[in-house]
Amino acid sequence: MKSEAYWRQRSALLMYDRMEDAELVSAEIAELYRTACSQVTHSMGRIFSTYERKYGLTDKEAMRLLNSMIDPSDMMELKRALQVAGTEEAKALLAEINSPAFSARIKRLQELQAEIGLINTRLYRQDLTKQRAWYTQLGYDTYNHTIYDVQREVGFQFSFKHVSDKMIRDVMNSAWSGDRTFSDTLWSNVDGVTKEVRKQLTWGFITGKTEKQMASEIANKYAVGSFYSRRLVRTESCYLSNEMQFKAYEECGADRYQYVATLDSKTDEECGLLDRKIFYVSEKKPGINCPPMHPFCRCTTKIYIDQNDRDDMKRRARNPITGKNEIVSANLSYTEWAKRNGITKKKKQS
Repeated sequence: MKSEAYWRQRSALLMYDRMEDAELVSAEIAELYRTACSQVTHSMGRIFSTYERKYGLTDKEAMRLLNSMIDPSDMMELKRALQVAGTEEAKALLAEINSPAFSARIKRLQELQAEIGLINTRLYRQDLTKQRAWYTQLGYDTYNHTIYDVQREVGFQFSFKHVSDKMIRDVMNSAWSGDRTFSDTLWSNVDGVTKEVRKQLTWGFITGKTEKQMASEIANKYAVGSFYSRRLVRTESCYLSNEMQFKAYEECGADRYQYVATLDSKTDEECGLLDRKIFYVSEKKPGINCPPMHPFCRCTTKIYIDQNDRDDMKRRARNPITGKNEIVSANLSYTEWAKRNGITKKKKQS
């Protein structure tokens, strides 16, 4: 029988592999953000490449105009803001606003603002679809691997309830870290990118930034959004993986688990202090005594089984008289079960 150290090491290696796979998913999602960024900057070029003159507004005056331009359709508010500014630059801009050419630019800006919303809504849906598919696959793999390892650790096979789509969806859609599910957090992230990009475009329109400057700033906004999505994938993968392990522990009838920290220099003190500590499954709390303890957490758990647990474990058997399933001791061998039920097997003919 393998030692406890072996099973701890195996748990850690399996979590490492899951996080490596999560990183591959994150890389695919990062490409979605780069594509969205490229689409926005390409559309932006149609407006800003011919509008690079700066009006010399102060930060306060420019911010006032920016606040007026959050809704570009309200031209009267913009004009009032320029009148209040009262500077020569503001007067010049006000005069240009009244020109047909500037009105056309405003219209194109409105269209671009709407286009950004469509691009990022598509980005959210693509990101959500990719994450859901990954979490579903991870849920099945983790549950089945855990059951398999428990069977190997105790030294015998036993029947178990198979994981269902609903079981994984319930875990996936739980608001375990507060009042938001992972999809809520993802939407908040993409919506934040949308608002920031729109602000950058409006600011650039008012202050006359170059197309190159604007493209760089917009790329930074999408890079931040991509990072937040990557952090979400890594953290949610850790949560879902550990939660599916607990589903397997409960199915196996074990009531305790052991914390397994990653043994490398990146592991923080909080996780290190929990390493090898034993807790009751009924008292698990993510962020308190089970992973994830923090964003990007890579720690995991393993089932804790002593001799009493092995003696208490159960397996399913089909009653030969009633034909119904019944629960028996997992230590019960087939020979003992057959004898108990009066079943005799003919010897195999040579």
